[in-house]
Amino acid sequence: LTADNTLLGDLSPEVWGIENHPIFSTLRLPEVEHLSGRTAIAVTPEAPGNYYHWLIDLLPRFGLLKAAGGGWDAYARFLINGAGAHYEGASLTALGLPLDKILYVNASDRFQIDHATIPSMEDSAKAIAPWKVRMLRDLRDTLPNGKHDSPRRLYISRRGAAVRRVIN
Repeated sequence: LTADNTLLGDLSPEVWGIENHPIFSTLRLPEVEHLSGRTAIAVTPEAPGNYYHWLIDLLPRFGLLKAAGGGWDAYARFLINGAGAHYEGASLTALGLPLDKILYVNASDRFQIDHATIPSMEDSAKAIAPWKVRMLRDLRDTLPNGKHDSPRRLYISRRGAAVRRVIN
């Protein structure tokens, strides 16, 4: 919430829409924790426990943070939401993020932040932005065995899936 009680959706996302945010039905807010220094915020709806949203929505935000801030040393901490899955730590390590600066947060956390840097979320979910694809490919190419000379493809069938079937 801003000083004038406006809820910022990028900082406190709600999958079902900002108007359905649980803060509007909460009787008492948790105690505030003061965070001094520069804080980067990459809280992303649906990222915890969802590999697609972690990869496509959250990781590219770190690319923006690194470019905007001049590197990881510019930040005192990074606020993210996640589930602690193995791929989360592995991908953050691959990005070169200092894991001791990562602070996992959830809906019950409340902070007063001196200086925050927040890359905005993309509004359109219809297509993945080309800059995100470039950033993820660059990340892939820095990993051991990241570059492949062969045009191999991996196809995972969604024939039995109830939703999001592959068409064409």
